[in-house]
Amino acid sequence: MNQILSYSGLATKIRAMQSRLLTRSQLFELAGCSSIADAAAYLKQQPGYNQTLESLDETSLHRSAIEQYLKKSIWRDFSRIYRFCNLKQRQFLELYVIRYEIAFLKLCLRTVYDENVISIADEDAAWFYQRYFSFDIAKLNGTSMLGRLIDALRGTEYHSILSGIYDNAGQGTTLFDYEMALDLYYFGSTWKSIHKQFSGKEKNALLEAYGSKMDMLNIQWIYRLKKYYKMSAADIFDSLIPVYYRLKRETIVSMTEAENLDSLAELIRSTRYGEQFSEDSPSELERRYHAALHAIHRASVRKYPYSILCVDSYLYEKEQETDLITTIVEGIRYGLSHEEIARYITYT
Repeated sequence: MNQILSYSGLATKIRAMQSRLLTRSQLFELAGCSSIADAAAYLKQQPGYNQTLESLDETSLHRSAIEQYLKKSIWRDFSRIYRFCNLKQRQFLELYVIRYEIAFLKLCLRTVYDENVISIADEDAAWFYQRYFSFDIAKLNGTSMLGRLIDALRGTEYHSILSGIYDNAGQGTTLFDYEMALDLYYFGSTWKSIHKQFSGKEKNALLEAYGSKMDMLNIQWIYRLKKYYKMSAADIFDSLIPVYYRLKRETIVSMTEAENLDSLAELIRSTRYGEQFSEDSPSELERRYHAALHAIHRASVRKYPYSILCVDSYLYEKEQETDLITTIVEGIRYGLSHEEIARYITYT
């Protein structure tokens, strides 16, 4: 009963926000737009985006502008939810803040690796950075050197993570090493927080959602690292999320040691994720991964509607929706047919 009372108001708010997500038919309608301007005009008519996109000039658009506006839509929803949550619920949402911080830092890392200057001039996004981020983004503005970027993060977890790589960097150190270290920090923090903050059925449901995600990401990473990077089994293993949910450690080791991709595929098919990864095309792996996660989130929130899972499921769906919108808009930009674009609308 206490659980229901604690989450009843929040669950009601989330249901109201979910009603503003685009339906499958609306996504198909968006895919049928003949131009970027038409797509932007269509989105501005939708309740979930009209407030965020009201200042958007659909006559002079480019992909990065749309992505930025969609990102602000996620942040606006996150902030609404955060203000509504109690202290315990906010502790869970801090995991999402870490995700947003890491996405931001990855963009900064790519900028300096491309020998460009970090420029943070978006005043519309400043409120989110200032309110939720654990570091001052102003200290990163204007930076063009990796060492200075890392030094600007002094006093945060990110400084110790990145400086450990930077101080011991050799000729083989790449952007991939820094990004992977940030990802591993996020997944490790998430796993620990779920075990620490939650109990009972709510904890088990969160472990199912995040544990399955980590398992499937490890499968994807093993496949891609073997196919595209030709890394050794030991190096691949060191690059994986050190969490073993449904996949045992021995199974992961066997996958990293597979002699070829056919052997790897056979090992994958023998696991409980075999159905999701029955195709070896990278694009198909990605599609099946999201379809499986989508089903897990939907099932969890139906089973435990009065829990933090309602928040987690909504934010996941919102992020997937904005990714789909970006893909659709990109398809329109490149002149793909409605049928070709519609192929990506598969798990809503």
